[in-house]
Amino acid sequence: MIKATFYVPQSLRGFLGSLGSAGRHNLFSAAAAAVCDLVRRHIAAEAPRRHFSASRLGATPTGHLEKAARKTVFHADATHGEVVIPAPGFGRAFHDVNIVPTNANYLTLPIDGRSYGRRVGELRALGWAFFTPAKGHDKEDILFGYRGKGKDKEVVPLYLLKKHVEQKQDRSLLPSDAEIGATATRAMMSEIYRVGRKAGLA
Repeated sequence: MIKATFYVPQSLRGFLGSLGSAGRHNLFSAAAAAVCDLVRRHIAAEAPRRHFSASRLGATPTGHLEKAARKTVFHADATHGEVVIPAPGFGRAFHDVNIVPTNANYLTLPIDGRSYGRRVGELRALGWAFFTPAKGHDKEDILFGYRGKGKDKEVVPLYLLKKHVEQKQDRSLLPSDAEIGATATRAMMSEIYRVGRKAGLA
């Protein structure tokens, strides 16, 4: 999960100081809603361009990014607004990420369409058993799967085993800081204008 938090832009700080808590809350809610929509649309647009792993393995995309876009929400109060993406991996938009195993000795990286988007336990439930070649073998870092018997038995390299994976920062996962700031400011200005018109001030 990652949160993108934003505060009042410099150009509006004087104005916000004259508002009560409810007025500031309304402005930050408007800004947060607009930025949330921007983030959702950006992630959804990026998703089709990031299916290269699935395409390379002849697998069906997991839909991870599309699900993240749908689950993205916003919150606001009288001091700030924030957009929350309740999905792993988006920290990479802001910094390099080092992924390490948590409940296992190795990360299992899929190298076959049958293992793409599936954990070892899921394949085991489908009838697969697993083995790794003896230490010193040139494929000792491969987790093989096998199922069936006799001439129908299939043996397939399913996962690459890694102690950790380094992922470089990829800012394009999310809108730029400039886009987020401009969207938030426009939304606040629109809300100010809307309230002003309602009160007969604009």
